[in-house]
Amino acid sequence: MAVPTQIDVVAAGGSTGWPQEIAWNSALRHVPAAATAAVVTIEADASRPNVISQIFWSYSAAPTAGSLKVEDVSGTIVWGPHHITAGGPGQVDFMPPLCNAVKNTAMIVTLASGGGAVEGVLSVNAYKRK
Repeated sequence: MAVPTQIDVVAAGGSTGWPQEIAWNSALRHVPAAATAAVVTIEADASRPNVISQIFWSYSAAPTAGSLKVEDVSGTIVWGPHHITAGGPGQVDFMPPLCNAVKNTAMIVTLASGGGAVEGVLSVNAYKRK
């Protein structure tokens, strides 16, 4: 499994905020139909790596095969997959944040299908590293 780069924000120059925030938009949240995986793709940037600080998820009921993972490039898992066995909300805070290993690659966050009539919701907080 590839080892993701993690950055220490305080050591990297301060905890005064995230100057390279990605403005909130609907692309950072996915609410698909029941029995469908929720996927958020943080687009590649030719000059800066992507950074994920938080992931929020929810299943409408207990999933049959719930899981959560992050890919650096399609097929290269850098975090997870972690099993989710209960319905309801959950979150993970990355401290230090999870960062692309290289520039110009997307980060893909996937909440697996809950199966049957179970609906999943996925939201991601992310920004670009300088």
